[in-house]
Amino acid sequence: MTDASAAKFVAASASPDRRPRRSRAPVTLFILAGFFGVIIWAPAAWLRPALPAEFVCSDTAGTIWRGECRNLQRLNSFGSRSELGHLQWHISAWSLVALSPKVELLWQLGGANARAEVRWNRNSKWQIHDLYFASNYRSLSPLADPDLRRLWQGLPDTEGLSLTIPMASGDAKEIRDLQGELRFFAYGEHVLTIGPDGGGEVRSKDGALRLSGPLEWQRDGRYRLQLKIGLSGNTDADLRTALTSFGAVNPRGEYDLTIEGSIWTLLR
Repeated sequence: MTDASAAKFVAASASPDRRPRRSRAPVTLFILAGFFGVIIWAPAAWLRPALPAEFVCSDTAGTIWRGECRNLQRLNSFGSRSELGHLQWHISAWSLVALSPKVELLWQLGGANARAEVRWNRNSKWQIHDLYFASNYRSLSPLADPDLRRLWQGLPDTEGLSLTIPMASGDAKEIRDLQGELRFFAYGEHVLTIGPDGGGEVRSKDGALRLSGPLEWQRDGRYRLQLKIGLSGNTDADLRTALTSFGAVNPRGEYDLTIEGSIWTLLR
């Protein structure tokens, strides 16, 4: 091989490969499109394993982002189930990017319904914004104090209550902030205010039944309402008979009733 031939051979060996290469971009785009498609249209049923063990949802629809559970049930330790109604949700995808999940909830069971916005942050703190709950007394009967149920047994189905909570926050162990207003109708109109300082009170606006007394609530969820129950002059006999089960009246002619418990017990 001559020097000229050797030089050409070395130059040819050193030159880059000019053959066209097959682009991987279409394959990558296809994989990414499939990945995001699975995320965006993932069925709501995928959220079932995320539910606490005592809750069962056998009928779901929609996606994990905007879906519904049409038959939510609670399973107790004895294996029996209680109906919890229809739950809808809307999860904000942008809130997940910001690591502060935000969920809009709508719930309905019989004559009770609620809506709220719930948020979580990186420190496992939750916030409830603009919660509104309304119900008739029949739908509340499983939750109500037995003494209170005696008061509204004779009320029409249209009577009930509404609860508004502009803001509540806390974590898994305690409530850090709570304020709201509970309006209810039972032989008149009554208002229970809840203050962020752990206090509140109930007052009656009109009607045959007169309620008053302070409310105390603790960060661990415990509450106590020291209720005084009075009657106006124009009170029917059935209501007077129902109140006699509370015992004797105090020197002011009122019945004393203390209602206490834990908000976490009500939610179980």
